[in-house]
Amino acid sequence: MHSRYFKDSMDSARQRPFLLLGVDGGGTKTSAWVTSAANPLRSLYAISSHQQDSISLSDCAVGQGLGGPGNPRSVGFDAACDNIEAAIRDAMQRFESQSGSVVSKEQLQAACIGLAGAGRLEEQEIVTQCLRNRGLAGSLQVTDDIEPIRWAAEWESVLEKPISSSEDLPIHSAGSMPWVTLIAGTGSIARCSLPGTGCEQVVRAGGWGYLLGDEGSGYAIGLAALREACKEVDAGSPSTSLTKSILARLGFESVSQIVGWIYQSPIPRKAIADLAPLVIQSRRDNPVADSILLDAIAGWAAMVTQVALRAGVVASYRLAVAGGIPNHFPELIDELALELGESHSSPKSIHVVKNPVIGCLAMADQLARAP
Repeated sequence: MHSRYFKDSMDSARQRPFLLLGVDGGGTKTSAWVTSAANPLRSLYAISSHQQDSISLSDCAVGQGLGGPGNPRSVGFDAACDNIEAAIRDAMQRFESQSGSVVSKEQLQAACIGLAGAGRLEEQEIVTQCLRNRGLAGSLQVTDDIEPIRWAAEWESVLEKPISSSEDLPIHSAGSMPWVTLIAGTGSIARCSLPGTGCEQVVRAGGWGYLLGDEGSGYAIGLAALREACKEVDAGSPSTSLTKSILARLGFESVSQIVGWIYQSPIPRKAIADLAPLVIQSRRDNPVADSILLDAIAGWAAMVTQVALRAGVVASYRLAVAGGIPNHFPELIDELALELGESHSSPKSIHVVKNPVIGCLAMADQLARAP
């Protein structure tokens, strides 16, 4: 009887799939995706717009979970790990629902956790130990939220191409042509990772934070608009439509109320960054808004060009762009392409990343395949 039970347990274990986990944690939410380690690209393709009837969703399940903020510098390490764990639990439950099989953390072959606020080794080690203590199994890599972007660009480029059969989907690395990554969200940064001997050379520009840099960020755009509103008052000019829309968004009746909001409370960085869409939407009939956007695009182009030149890839590179601004206003990326062309540093291609968590899955796949 005992031998029969042991054999059944072994057969059941062999049938349970090995899993990959990707987690993207930011200042407002954490996304976790779980899928089979056998061919993750095939699973992602099955849930994309190119889904084919011949692909069984039960065989290509992708559990997509959500949790609260995952930035340990914003909410603290314990709260960040709580939110990461909640997102993972949600993803695994959704994977179970889709696949019809019970899964556990012990089946995780590899996981990549990409977090804002975890760019330094000591921060990554704290998060790693915290997640290990909570039972996260398998190979584990904790990284910043920038590195997964180029991997997401590589995999999303594959997923966007119609194919004749799911079997045509290869497992891709980050490719031979280098990627320059540009993030334009609340903050901004450009970076290029080049393979080296035993490690990667990293070249970066920007990322200095809201006091020292963040050119072209949502924060910089929103702050520039607030400054212009103050200048209107100084000049005795009537408020423009942009200023009126900003006051309406903030719930203020006059520009003078902005002073207390800025100086008598912690710096409302996200609230200022959230004003950027108002600036973009106003640029057609507001020359000041248009000038702010042109400066932002020039800032992006300068960072990308500086990185490409210093990394020695300006003649041949691909550009991966991520962040709320490029995703919601892709026309700005067209203007960026023109700006880069005028500076003779045009990329071979530009890809706007929709789901950075896919890059975390790609890095987990690489980790699982490492010797």
